[in-house]
Amino acid sequence: MTHSIRTLLFTALVVVMSGCASTETKRSAGEVIDDSAISSKIKTALLADKLTDGLDIELEINDGRVQLNGFADSKEELQRAEEIARSTKGVTSVSNNLRVAEGSRSMGRYLDDKVLVGRVNGALAKDPVAEVLDVEVEVNRGVVTLGGFVDNRDQQQAAGDAARRVKGIEKVINNLEVRK
Repeated sequence: MTHSIRTLLFTALVVVMSGCASTETKRSAGEVIDDSAISSKIKTALLADKLTDGLDIELEINDGRVQLNGFADSKEELQRAEEIARSTKGVTSVSNNLRVAEGSRSMGRYLDDKVLVGRVNGALAKDPVAEVLDVEVEVNRGVVTLGGFVDNRDQQQAAGDAARRVKGIEKVINNLEVRK
């Protein structure tokens, strides 16, 4: 192996290893991979389960802490989703933020809700505090749920405020959690 190839490989190794160190606000590559594996296990189980609609349940995971976000068709689905998440290896806690959506939405209401998702995401992108956040936004009948993890209470508040300013939003449920 030539010297330049060894140098290139060594440099690549240093870059990869430096990505494994965590900071207060950034997570190590290992932590992200662990959470990704947990997410995959839960999502696979939700999709395989006859009671849950794994496509409509959004997951946010940070350090083994799981958030279930979105809307369920029944209380039984909501409870089953939580059971699946809690029984998954590596999960340290579960925040079940699922809401039961009563009845079906018309196609017009469904499309209106999708437009509101875009508007809320746009408002978050424009907000100087919330713009860098990875926030899961769900809307059902004008009710917005915000899910995910943030670094501090200011970001949590800014995201909720940005969503409330969007025209057409009836209510905001802010389920953002501050990372520990």
